[in-house]
Amino acid sequence: MKSKPGSFRCNFVLPFLVSTFALSTGLQADTFEIRGGGIITGKLVNKPTSSILQIRTYDGVELEIPSSKLIKPPTVLAVNIEEAYKSSLVGKDDTAELHRAVSLECVARDQTELSIAHKERIVELEPTKANWAAIGYSEDKLTGEMVPQKVLFKRKGMVKVTGRPWDTPQSIAIADFISKQDKDVGEMNRLIDQQLKNLTQRGPLGVKAAEFFNTLVDPVAMEKSYKLDNRLAIKKIYELIKNDTSSSRAEWYLAILAKMPENSANWAFVDIAMLPNAQLVNQAIELLERTETSREYAFHGFLNVIRDRKAKPGVIDRAGSNLQSFVDKRAIPTLIEHLFIINTYKSTKPATNSISSDGGISQNFGNITEESKSIVKHPTVLSALLSVVDGVNYEYNIPEWRIWYANTFAKFNMDLRRDE
Repeated sequence: MKSKPGSFRCNFVLPFLVSTFALSTGLQADTFEIRGGGIITGKLVNKPTSSILQIRTYDGVELEIPSSKLIKPPTVLAVNIEEAYKSSLVGKDDTAELHRAVSLECVARDQTELSIAHKERIVELEPTKANWAAIGYSEDKLTGEMVPQKVLFKRKGMVKVTGRPWDTPQSIAIADFISKQDKDVGEMNRLIDQQLKNLTQRGPLGVKAAEFFNTLVDPVAMEKSYKLDNRLAIKKIYELIKNDTSSSRAEWYLAILAKMPENSANWAFVDIAMLPNAQLVNQAIELLERTETSREYAFHGFLNVIRDRKAKPGVIDRAGSNLQSFVDKRAIPTLIEHLFIINTYKSTKPATNSISSDGGISQNFGNITEESKSIVKHPTVLSALLSVVDGVNYEYNIPEWRIWYANTFAKFNMDLRRDE
């Protein structure tokens, strides 16, 4: 383990430490005057500023008394502990074990600087990584030197922000952005809930609520009036639709989503198209058909549902139906592989006795597990496939579809002639 000159310097001088320690606060023998009369004498175990004072009397009894019950702070009779400190060092071998023990004693007496000085001496005697780490040093892997951790962090381009660990400026910026966005989302959700309650009220409250929802669909006005990005409302509005698809307000909520800027609400339209309300599904499909970007998003969104092996048959059928408005030949391989699924069922039957041909009886022990399979076809997936294959139809025969696809779309660029 090496350390470059000047990277760490520890000149441990015993007389200096002794004089420094003698100037610090010593052990205390205290006299306490209790409100209402009475005096307790003993030794204060914890700090005089504590709300609950722990006192050990000369009889060895420990008491706990609220400091508010004292007429005044305890009268401190300072006891010089310089000799006690000297006795823990003088005449003893200068070893790491000694300084480690003394350092712990200093910590117990809140002598932080003196404790660090002893830790530095430990490093001089035993320069191990653990001892270096105890005084806040780490090894620089590039140079092999031991340097303060803050120096090492700075060499890595990290910074220290109050109340946070060392981190890169980029990570801090990302964390700040996420934190601000979480606060903004919370404020947006609060405003929506509040204005929805006020919307049914007559008078100023109802008018203000209507103005809020008019502002909500205008990104410039929303930023100017509430300092919020109106796209943060998309998830909240979608949840309102999902939680009450039969409500007359659901279509109004959908109209709000339709006015959100750019293609920010496309994900919500795809999810709404998977809901059981046929009217909402049709409206969501129409909204997804508005632009090339939204059509592409819908194509991949519904195709991903069909690919999902964990999706229930009804969900896959709904996705297949929705996909027909956006499907193109890129979907053919996926549609072929998901024309049907095979469900496997296991059932357990109790054991039974059987009679053999010679009249003997055989007894079976334990339960018998039987396995059965069923095929679940997806007609909407087949319909989506048939719409892009130019009249070919192998129905649910996946092997035939695979052969057809390979013959139709495989590219041959091979010269099989032998050189003469």
